[in-house]
Amino acid sequence: MDFQRSVCSFRDGMCYCSWTCGFPYVRHRPALQLVAVPRFQGAPLYRSYLITSVHNRDIQSWLDLRGKTFAYSDPDSNSGFLYPQFAMQEQGVEPYKWFRRGFFTWSHRNVVEAVASGLADAGAVDGYVWETLTQIHPELTSQTRVVLKSPEFGHPPIVAGTRYEPEALANVQRALLDMERSPEGQHLLQTLNLDGFIPGDASLYDSVEHMMMAVKPHPRP
Repeated sequence: MDFQRSVCSFRDGMCYCSWTCGFPYVRHRPALQLVAVPRFQGAPLYRSYLITSVHNRDIQSWLDLRGKTFAYSDPDSNSGFLYPQFAMQEQGVEPYKWFRRGFFTWSHRNVVEAVASGLADAGAVDGYVWETLTQIHPELTSQTRVVLKSPEFGHPPIVAGTRYEPEALANVQRALLDMERSPEGQHLLQTLNLDGFIPGDASLYDSVEHMMMAVKPHPRP
Protein backbone atom coordinates (compact mmCIF):
# COMPACT_ATOMS: atom_id res chain seq x y z
CA MET A 1 0.00 0.00 0.00
CA ASP A 2 1.31 3.48 -0.91
CA PHE A 3 0.40 5.10 2.37
CA GLN A 4 1.86 8.48 1.42
CA ARG A 5 -0.66 8.60 -1.41
CA SER A 6 -3.41 7.46 0.93
CA VAL A 7 -2.67 10.30 3.36
CA CYS A 8 -3.01 12.75 0.49
CA SER A 9 -6.33 11.09 -0.39
CA PHE A 10 -7.50 11.59 3.21
CA ARG A 11 -6.60 15.26 3.03
CA ASP A 12 -8.31 15.69 -0.35
CA GLY A 13 -11.47 13.96 0.85
CA MET A 14 -11.06 11.16 -1.72
CA CYS A 15 -10.63 8.47 0.94
CA TYR A 16 -12.39 8.28 4.28
CA CYS A 17 -11.23 5.09 5.99
CA SER A 18 -8.33 2.69 5.69
CA TRP A 19 -7.09 -0.45 7.42
CA THR A 20 -3.44 0.33 7.84
CA CYS A 21 -0.36 -0.63 9.81
CA GLY A 22 0.50 0.96 13.15
CA PHE A 23 3.74 2.38 11.74
CA PRO A 24 2.18 4.79 9.21
CA TYR A 25 -0.60 5.56 11.70
CA VAL A 26 2.01 6.76 14.19
CA ARG A 27 4.05 8.57 11.55
CA HIS A 28 1.03 10.45 10.17
CA ARG A 29 -1.01 10.72 13.38
CA PRO A 30 -1.83 14.47 12.97
CA ALA A 31 -3.62 13.69 9.69
CA LEU A 32 -5.53 10.68 11.05
CA GLN A 33 -8.02 9.64 13.68
CA LEU A 34 -8.39 6.19 15.17
CA VAL A 35 -11.70 4.50 14.33
CA ALA A 36 -11.36 0.92 15.61
CA VAL A 37 -8.79 -1.74 16.39
CA PRO A 38 -9.27 -5.44 15.52
CA ARG A 39 -9.20 -8.08 18.22
CA PHE A 40 -7.09 -11.09 17.25
CA GLN A 41 -6.88 -14.18 19.45
CA GLY A 42 -8.71 -12.32 22.21
CA ALA A 43 -6.75 -9.05 22.25
CA PRO A 44 -6.15 -5.95 20.07
CA LEU A 45 -2.56 -7.09 19.61
CA TYR A 46 -0.29 -8.94 17.20
CA ARG A 47 3.38 -9.80 16.76
CA SER A 48 6.07 -9.78 14.10
CA TYR A 49 7.46 -13.22 13.19
CA LEU A 50 10.97 -13.96 11.99
CA ILE A 51 10.58 -16.95 9.69
CA THR A 52 12.87 -19.24 7.72
CA SER A 53 12.46 -22.43 5.70
CA VAL A 54 11.27 -25.48 7.60
CA HIS A 55 14.38 -27.21 6.26
CA ASN A 56 16.74 -24.53 7.58
CA ARG A 57 17.92 -25.30 11.13
CA ASP A 58 20.95 -23.00 11.06
CA ILE A 59 18.94 -19.84 11.74
CA GLN A 60 17.94 -19.54 15.39
CA SER A 61 18.31 -15.79 15.98
CA TRP A 62 18.89 -12.44 14.27
CA LEU A 63 22.62 -12.97 14.69
CA ASP A 64 22.47 -16.06 12.44
CA LEU A 65 21.38 -13.93 9.47
CA ARG A 66 24.84 -12.66 8.60
CA GLY A 67 25.46 -13.03 4.87
CA LYS A 68 21.89 -14.23 4.26
CA THR A 69 19.17 -13.00 1.91
CA PHE A 70 16.32 -11.34 3.81
CA ALA A 71 12.75 -10.53 2.75
CA TYR A 72 10.96 -7.48 4.16
CA SER A 73 7.30 -6.93 3.43
CA ASP A 74 6.93 -3.17 2.96
CA PRO A 75 8.75 -0.01 4.08
CA ASP A 76 5.50 1.19 5.72
CA SER A 77 5.14 -2.00 7.75
CA ASN A 78 5.89 -2.26 11.45
CA SER A 79 6.11 -6.05 11.59
CA GLY A 80 7.71 -6.37 8.18
CA PHE A 81 10.27 -3.57 8.34
CA LEU A 82 10.38 -1.27 11.39
CA TYR A 83 10.50 -3.96 14.08
CA PRO A 84 13.18 -6.05 12.28
CA GLN A 85 15.33 -2.92 12.00
CA PHE A 86 14.84 -2.18 15.69
CA ALA A 87 15.47 -5.77 16.79
CA MET A 88 18.72 -5.99 14.86
CA GLN A 89 19.84 -2.59 16.08
CA GLU A 90 19.24 -3.80 19.64
CA GLN A 91 21.54 -6.75 18.85
CA GLY A 92 24.25 -4.37 17.64
CA VAL A 93 23.64 -5.33 14.01
CA GLU A 94 23.44 -2.97 11.04
CA PRO A 95 21.08 -4.76 8.61
CA TYR A 96 22.55 -3.25 5.44
CA LYS A 97 25.98 -4.50 6.38
CA TRP A 98 24.74 -7.78 7.84
CA PHE A 99 22.71 -9.25 5.00
CA ARG A 100 24.10 -10.36 1.69
CA ARG A 101 20.89 -8.91 0.23
CA GLY A 102 17.65 -7.46 1.56
CA PHE A 103 14.58 -6.79 -0.56
CA PHE A 104 10.91 -5.83 -0.31
CA THR A 105 8.22 -8.28 -1.42
CA TRP A 106 5.41 -5.70 -1.03
CA SER A 107 3.09 -8.03 0.89
CA HIS A 108 3.28 -10.32 3.91
CA ARG A 109 2.09 -13.31 1.93
CA ASN A 110 4.89 -12.67 -0.55
CA VAL A 111 7.39 -12.81 2.33
CA VAL A 112 6.09 -16.27 3.25
CA GLU A 113 6.26 -17.37 -0.39
CA ALA A 114 9.80 -15.99 -0.79
CA VAL A 115 11.01 -17.92 2.26
CA ALA A 116 9.08 -21.08 1.39
CA SER A 117 10.51 -21.13 -2.15
CA GLY A 118 14.08 -20.42 -1.08
CA LEU A 119 14.19 -17.00 -2.73
CA ALA A 120 15.00 -15.63 0.74
CA ASP A 121 16.79 -17.35 3.59
CA ALA A 122 14.56 -15.60 6.12
CA GLY A 123 11.96 -12.87 6.37
CA ALA A 124 9.84 -10.74 8.68
CA VAL A 125 6.08 -11.21 8.50
CA ASP A 126 2.95 -10.03 10.30
CA GLY A 127 2.07 -12.80 12.77
CA TYR A 128 -1.65 -12.28 12.16
CA VAL A 129 -1.14 -12.84 8.44
CA TRP A 130 1.04 -15.93 9.01
CA GLU A 131 -1.50 -17.44 11.43
CA THR A 132 -4.37 -16.70 9.02
CA LEU A 133 -2.47 -18.23 6.10
CA THR A 134 -1.91 -21.29 8.27
CA GLN A 135 -5.67 -21.74 8.39
CA ILE A 136 -6.42 -21.14 4.71
CA HIS A 137 -3.16 -22.15 2.99
CA PRO A 138 -1.38 -24.57 5.34
CA GLU A 139 0.52 -25.99 2.39
CA LEU A 140 2.34 -22.64 2.21
CA THR A 141 3.12 -21.90 5.86
CA SER A 142 4.05 -25.53 6.51
CA GLN A 143 7.12 -24.87 4.37
CA THR A 144 8.26 -22.21 6.83
CA ARG A 145 9.32 -22.19 10.47
CA VAL A 146 8.81 -19.40 13.02
CA VAL A 147 12.22 -18.62 14.53
CA LEU A 148 11.26 -15.75 16.85
CA LYS A 149 8.18 -13.77 17.83
CA SER A 150 8.34 -10.09 18.73
CA PRO A 151 6.74 -8.46 21.76
CA GLU A 152 3.06 -7.59 21.24
CA PHE A 153 2.09 -4.41 19.40
CA GLY A 154 -1.23 -2.68 18.81
CA HIS A 155 -2.98 -4.46 15.94
CA PRO A 156 -3.07 -2.59 12.61
CA PRO A 157 -5.98 -0.17 13.07
CA ILE A 158 -8.86 1.21 11.05
CA VAL A 159 -8.18 4.94 10.62
CA ALA A 160 -9.94 7.88 9.02
CA GLY A 161 -8.94 11.29 7.78
CA THR A 162 -9.60 14.28 10.00
CA ARG A 163 -12.06 15.69 7.44
CA TYR A 164 -14.49 12.82 7.92
CA GLU A 165 -17.87 14.08 9.20
CA PRO A 166 -18.25 13.07 12.88
CA GLU A 167 -21.71 11.57 12.41
CA ALA A 168 -20.63 9.47 9.43
CA LEU A 169 -17.50 8.38 11.26
CA ALA A 170 -19.57 7.37 14.29
CA ASN A 171 -21.74 5.20 12.02
CA VAL A 172 -18.69 3.43 10.58
CA GLN A 173 -17.28 2.86 14.04
CA ARG A 174 -20.62 1.51 15.30
CA ALA A 175 -20.83 -0.90 12.38
CA LEU A 176 -17.38 -2.25 13.18
CA LEU A 177 -17.98 -2.53 16.91
CA ASP A 178 -21.34 -4.27 16.36
CA MET A 179 -20.07 -6.66 13.71
CA GLU A 180 -19.87 -9.66 16.04
CA ARG A 181 -23.54 -9.23 16.99
CA SER A 182 -24.97 -10.22 13.60
CA PRO A 183 -24.68 -13.47 11.58
CA GLU A 184 -23.34 -11.56 8.58
CA GLY A 185 -20.76 -9.79 10.73
CA GLN A 186 -19.73 -13.02 12.42
CA HIS A 187 -19.22 -14.63 9.01
CA LEU A 188 -17.03 -11.73 7.88
CA LEU A 189 -15.01 -11.83 11.08
CA GLN A 190 -14.51 -15.56 10.68
CA THR A 191 -13.29 -14.97 7.13
CA LEU A 192 -10.86 -12.34 8.42
CA ASN A 193 -9.77 -14.56 11.34
CA LEU A 194 -10.70 -11.81 13.81
CA ASP A 195 -12.73 -11.80 17.02
CA GLY A 196 -14.20 -8.32 16.55
CA PHE A 197 -13.28 -4.67 16.98
CA ILE A 198 -12.82 -2.27 19.90
CA PRO A 199 -12.60 1.55 19.89
CA GLY A 200 -8.94 1.27 20.79
CA ASP A 201 -6.59 3.89 22.15
CA ALA A 202 -3.57 5.66 20.70
CA SER A 203 -1.45 4.32 23.57
CA LEU A 204 -1.59 0.89 21.93
CA TYR A 205 0.98 2.24 19.47
CA ASP A 206 3.41 3.82 21.96
CA SER A 207 5.94 1.01 21.46
CA VAL A 208 5.79 1.53 17.69
CA GLU A 209 6.48 5.22 18.18
CA HIS A 210 9.41 4.34 20.47
CA MET A 211 10.92 2.11 17.78
CA MET A 212 10.34 4.73 15.08
CA MET A 213 12.29 7.27 17.14
CA ALA A 214 15.02 4.78 18.07
CA VAL A 215 15.82 3.28 14.67
CA LYS A 216 18.69 5.02 12.92
CA PRO A 217 17.75 6.14 9.42
CA HIS A 218 19.64 4.51 6.60
CA PRO A 219 18.97 3.59 2.95
CA ARG A 220 16.20 1.09 2.31
CA PRO A 221 17.10 -2.11 0.45
